[in-house]
Amino acid sequence: MANLPINPAVSMSTLRSRILNPSLTSYYSVIINGLKDGVKKLVEDDLGLPYDSELMELTCMEASLPGSRVATIDINSDYLGVMQKNAYRRIYDDTMDLTFLVTKDSNYQQIRVFESWIKYITGGDVDNPMNNDYVTRTRYPDDYKTTMQIAKFEKDAGYKETKTSQILVYEFKEVFPLSINSMPVTYDAPDTLKVSVGLSYSRYSIKKQQYSNTLFDGNGNFEGQLLKGSTK
Repeated sequence: MANLPINPAVSMSTLRSRILNPSLTSYYSVIINGLKDGVKKLVEDDLGLPYDSELMELTCMEASLPGSRVATIDINSDYLGVMQKNAYRRIYDDTMDLTFLVTKDSNYQQIRVFESWIKYITGGDVDNPMNNDYVTRTRYPDDYKTTMQIAKFEKDAGYKETKTSQILVYEFKEVFPLSINSMPVTYDAPDTLKVSVGLSYSRYSIKKQQYSNTLFDGNGNFEGQLLKGSTK
């Protein structure tokens, strides 16, 4: 009998270096900086301030890395008593949920951005929704869909890393908001206000992304930036 590929003994130093350095869920970044011109203009008009993509990135408290699955077709007639599955396409998850911490000194930007975005999609900026004869007319998809990215990195964030160090970057295509969840307010013990939104997207790709240089110096000060990556 052939030897099984089992390593009967692993040193503790090897074990620590191989599996005791896991990736942590709390180091990530969500980048929404490609709003279409019409959407961005309405957002800034409603907000009364310039759109701050960095603030959106900093206040995104929760996100999810996307999933996908392979669609298959069953073949039952090639071999007697044998059922086979063959792949014919890839199916992407089509929605994602993001949760943002709402900041008051930004004029509630985290809420207003998505309210204005949905208003633009449904033509709410053309007619007053409070009119008795209010009607909506949705805009063309190219006018409101955009791209966004979720970057997954670790707590060193490039500290003393080389130009070949990798991070995990998901790029989403044809993104737009589907829903804004209700936000309870109460006279009970105060809590931070958060807004959760559901976004639709058609597909995603994982980009090969590298550090352009060391992102942080020895004192933890930011000094680098990311290179644009290639889609893989």
